Amino acid sequence: MRAVALPKGGQLTYRFTVDKAGDYTLQTALIPTHAVDGGDIRYSVSVDGAEPTVYSLKEPFRSEQWKQNVLRGQALRSLPVSLDEGGHTLTVRALDEHIVVDQWALF
Repeated sequence: MRAVALPKGGQLTYRFTVDKAGDYTLQTALIPTHAVDGGDIRYSVSVDGAEPTVYSLKEPFRSEQWKQNVLRGQALRSLPVSLDEGGHTLTVRALDEHIVVDQWALF
């Protein structure tokens, strides 16, 4: 119950540690919203200052993905990452309005 709404250009930075080097999946979970202004709903994810990966949450109305997002209450996106043992930094940046970050996890 502590989702964070980000204004366009806003960002969140998290520091985390992994105990073992390896390949992981970074999953971000955002609240599914609608671009009431008709634009896109994009955000980027970057680990340790790497080139950001851009995701769009905009889905066709009543599409299967839209339904899954609404039923789950989250729009999930995954990013494969290779991490060394030790400390890392995750940056989530809002590229458009209507970005609400709910969770992130490393698998």
